[in-house]
Amino acid sequence: MKKILFMLFITLLCINSVSAKEDYEYFYYNEERVEDMWITRKNDTFIRSANPYIVKRKSDNKYVYCIEPFSMVQDNTPYKVDNDYTKYGITDEMMNRISLIMYYGYGYINHTDKKWYGITQYMIWKTINTKDTFYFSKVQNGIKEDLYKDEINEIEYLIKEHNKLPSFKNGYTISSNSKLTINSNIDLNNYEIITDIEYKIEDNNIIVENLEVGEYNIYLRGKQTRYSNDLLMYYSNNSQNVVIPGITSNLTKEYNIDIKVIEGNLELNKYNSITKDKLEGATYGIYKDNILIDKVVTNNKGNGNIKLPFGTYVVKELVAPKGYKLDDRTYTFTIDENNLEVKLELLDDKIVVKVPNTGLKKNYIPYLLLIVGLVGLIYEKKKYNLY
Repeated sequence: MKKILFMLFITLLCINSVSAKEDYEYFYYNEERVEDMWITRKNDTFIRSANPYIVKRKSDNKYVYCIEPFSMVQDNTPYKVDNDYTKYGITDEMMNRISLIMYYGYGYINHTDKKWYGITQYMIWKTINTKDTFYFSKVQNGIKEDLYKDEINEIEYLIKEHNKLPSFKNGYTISSNSKLTINSNIDLNNYEIITDIEYKIEDNNIIVENLEVGEYNIYLRGKQTRYSNDLLMYYSNNSQNVVIPGITSNLTKEYNIDIKVIEGNLELNKYNSITKDKLEGATYGIYKDNILIDKVVTNNKGNGNIKLPFGTYVVKELVAPKGYKLDDRTYTFTIDENNLEVKLELLDDKIVVKVPNTGLKKNYIPYLLLIVGLVGLIYEKKKYNLY
């Protein structure tokens, strides 16, 4: 039993030792110096120049950058991960910028020459140490020279483009069966577009067409192919603190574009112009751009409805209800996002049968009847007298 416990203790001790060892990393110089590049640091108390050296992690030879200017990285000194960079006077804004400097600096596309490592390190130091002056010189402790200006401007341009806010909106409301052009000022080649709807890219814009009524989403996720690891800060009590390039939240940009597709409604209400009785059987044509696109017939409640996309329309009566005159007037209306429900009150006049005009006024009719009656009596009297 004691032997078993002893072996278990030894096993746990070995596991803990391995784990403790894996918690630490080691970094080194490999004599990879950026020759002919002198970075000078100057403040009120001293001035110092040095060539940048490429610092690497021993476990996988991935390059890292130093946080403190001109401090040495001690070989065989254990480092531990500590991503609480605020303890070292680095703000979130600084870290966001540093992560982009590293991304677009050394190793980005054609930035493979060692000079890009020195330029990247220089920009990181300038970002963190705002109280000191940093510049390039041609010789050690030399005067300030306008060196690597184009390379620095190129990195700054890439950072600016990366931080550019997109011109498109988070949400769009459009009409059914319409065309939506989502204007983009960001390079869509740098994004993966994920959506269930059909789309096409034209002139760096997203085009969608002929969507039915409903809600849709387009998700843009920034492509990030440089790193497979997260950005990590390493610190040591006895050596220079370092940062290894990696993925951060501001590198993997994401955008959601919500699209809501709606349509309007036209309601026709047909009445007798005098009595306001509801009229059935009126047929109206719906025109757009002088083209008949549909017809609406009023029901027994004098009502007719039709769903319509955004646009301007004309309504005209084609068939009047039985016994009514055809309305020759036209009615124009517009359906848009702010005017989805359109109601039209439509009136028809009843057809009236006219009595022929005798030329006699109403007031003479009783007298006329009286005369006719008297003539009849006289005729009857003469008839009897004849016999």
